[in-house]
Amino acid sequence: MVQCLCDRGAEVNLCNSKGATPLHDAVLRKDTDIVQELLEHGACALMVGTKGSYKGKRALDLADPSSELYTLLQEYSSKAVANGTLTEDSSAESVEIEDPVTPDLLAHKKAPPPLLSRKDSTLSEDQRIPPIPVNMEAEGADNSLQMDSHLMDKISHLLSATNVSAPPSPLVTDTRLHLLWPQPQRLSQGEGDPWRPPEELQVFVDQGPHQVSVGDIMALWENLQPSLQLMGLRYSLSAGPARRFPDRPVVVCLVNNRLCNRSNSYRITVSHRKVLLLGSDTCGLWYALCTFLQLLKLCHNQGIPALQITDWPQVSCRGVLIETCSGRVPKLENLLELIGRLALLKINQVHLYTKVDSSVREPYSSSELCQIQQFCQRRHMMLVPTIDVIGDRTMEDSPLSAYVSHCRKRLRAFPACSYVNIGPVLSELVLEDARQRLADEIDPATTSDSLPQLPVLDHQTPLLCVNSREGVAGYAQCLPLGCIATDYGNKADYDFQKLSKDVVEEGHGLILCPGTAAWDSIGGCPEATVSNIFNAARAAVSYGALGIVVCDWSGRGHLNHQPISWPGFITTAGLSWNPSSHWDFVHANLPDLINTHVYHDRAGVMGQVIIELGRAETYLLRVSRQQRMNDNTDLPGQDGSLLYQLMSPKLLEDSVNIERLTPDNVQKAMRHIRRCNSALGKADLQCKDSCQVVSELHLTVDMLVFTCKLLRALLSAGKNPGGVGLPVINVGVANLPATTRTDLANRLLSLIDRYSELWAGFNLEAGMDQSVSLLTDILTKLIPESMAAEA
Repeated sequence: MVQCLCDRGAEVNLCNSKGATPLHDAVLRKDTDIVQELLEHGACALMVGTKGSYKGKRALDLADPSSELYTLLQEYSSKAVANGTLTEDSSAESVEIEDPVTPDLLAHKKAPPPLLSRKDSTLSEDQRIPPIPVNMEAEGADNSLQMDSHLMDKISHLLSATNVSAPPSPLVTDTRLHLLWPQPQRLSQGEGDPWRPPEELQVFVDQGPHQVSVGDIMALWENLQPSLQLMGLRYSLSAGPARRFPDRPVVVCLVNNRLCNRSNSYRITVSHRKVLLLGSDTCGLWYALCTFLQLLKLCHNQGIPALQITDWPQVSCRGVLIETCSGRVPKLENLLELIGRLALLKINQVHLYTKVDSSVREPYSSSELCQIQQFCQRRHMMLVPTIDVIGDRTMEDSPLSAYVSHCRKRLRAFPACSYVNIGPVLSELVLEDARQRLADEIDPATTSDSLPQLPVLDHQTPLLCVNSREGVAGYAQCLPLGCIATDYGNKADYDFQKLSKDVVEEGHGLILCPGTAAWDSIGGCPEATVSNIFNAARAAVSYGALGIVVCDWSGRGHLNHQPISWPGFITTAGLSWNPSSHWDFVHANLPDLINTHVYHDRAGVMGQVIIELGRAETYLLRVSRQQRMNDNTDLPGQDGSLLYQLMSPKLLEDSVNIERLTPDNVQKAMRHIRRCNSALGKADLQCKDSCQVVSELHLTVDMLVFTCKLLRALLSAGKNPGGVGLPVINVGVANLPATTRTDLANRLLSLIDRYSELWAGFNLEAGMDQSVSLLTDILTKLIPESMAAEA
């Protein structure tokens, strides 16, 4: 019961009518387990009672100095005093209880609010998750998830490191408009009464000089119908001017490239009687509708203020790559739901990655792929096949010829595609062939002869990965004519500009491919993906890149759920459309962007939970490296996050590095994760898959807590009592106490059952066996030998 109350945010240092805290009472009853639980959740052993029989007495004073209880209290008290969080004469009246704040990747409760933060957030104070209070564990290392008093200096350093200037003053006074995403290129607020939507929107299509088909416009509106229904809105659409209803609020749609002369651009003008949606083409009008839908969500109750938006994409290709040859491959209906959300954020490409020589059966049939293509086309998106191979470097002659039939079979389902994305391994084979032709003094213009060996038709443009060519002199000259180079980099500090310069100077197109940093983790690494995508956006602007495609790889074991990828998806959507969006705005508002545009969470907690789970997991990885909290070097880790490693083959090998961690680090991370779990219970999602999403995040929390418990057990078992050498070593699971192993095994067994059930509900079952078998191997290792022998 005490653990349940503490996990749900109960204040452990409040006094009762007799002046005693819960810790006073537990010590008096000599209940060691409850004392331990209270201390782990922040109870103060030095707190002095304020009245009654406890006046002037600390919980420490009530314990027998020769007892284990006294030693436990003294240990926690010494740490609190040493860390400066308490003084020896702390009292119930003088102890400061940390105010709840909304943490983000750069903000701290003592910092000024973000310049463009959402002031009318629906998240109440008691729902907010406080940041993790963390001690300084290593000399010279800032092991804190919160910023120190020099917050603004650190922000300035980060801004200068990414060549992003300080943000200007907000363009509008209505803070609701700050959460439009992607941020419009130009937005100005006008004067006058707001436009208030009726329950049934009267939509008129002015065909204009281009005589746009009313049916095409109607198809665009049909894409919005599910979202409008969630807001209790309907619409009726007709052709002709809106003169019949001069006194009623109406919506007018118009396509005219003379009024909007940029490709795919749009303009929205709002007055109290009319909303004019003007597109340069039908694609521009679709983007206008996406922004109009966001305005309805943000301003539905009070009405949309008078304003004008002029907007266009700064980067032409804005995509998401989804791996479909392994791991979590979503069922068709769930894939379409994901694509629909991405489309409303103005993503215009979906890359489906597969390996044509893989033994895994193709996840989607030809008819299903046709359905996906049609779904994308209705939303002005392009489905791009991404083909790769496992590869066999020992093959004689040209390896390309061995894969031709596989590739042609795969691409037969994509006859109308304009692009074919060739994966890293297959690209290396193509480029090596081109390099050999140059070495044999074959005319460079004929190096494109290697392309007909691949099933790329005359109307299709190949995308070739150039990462394997880094450091090879003259590699850009080996690129076949007419191709587009792709540069993959998933580290937070990856420099996209290294390869970009050579590629662009040779006249080739360029697409940059950052990552979601969700794979090989449980809760993700949102700081890494935001930094990675910012670097890609900066390079895209510097070198005129054609596009940015964020990659969501499956990783090893595929333990992470889809919500963990959304920080990367939504950051890419905003920065590929408008790369001038500011670093600090994205960090400060990322949770609200996810709440508003992905899950429509009325409680405003879902986005914050996703970000904070990732921060807690990344915190432990940084501490294990003695890495400063604002240092993004080598994130995400090559072997995955620390907690992920405890659910991977590294645990089976007893090779997880835990030498620099302390139980305090783990306890603080666990406490923060449990706060996230409490907040998650208040989520109020208004989306089709709300139950699935909430269940997946609850399971993510429980998996993180399980790995923290396992880590804490390893730290306790591996503690060096002599004080000479390393303070702790990884002694391996086999050396844990039998009772601990049994408890952990029972917990993991329960997790595996839920894990399998949720997987089968959302994803195709093809990759589940591999993932579950890894967890089963860990379960087997946890079971004590005596129990295994009996079984």
